[in-house]
Amino acid sequence: MIDFDIKYQTIDEKTIIIVQVYPGKRRPYFLKSEGKPKGYM
Repeated sequence: MIDFDIKYQTIDEKTIIIVQVYPGKRRPYFLKSEGKPKGYM
């Protein structure tokens, strides 16, 4: 399970979302749309 916090902040009348992801046991994390990273030897 990935542990994270979500916060909202308003800057110049625009609301942004801040996501902080904490290290977990099931790494590496990756973007599903980009696929799993390739290893190098």
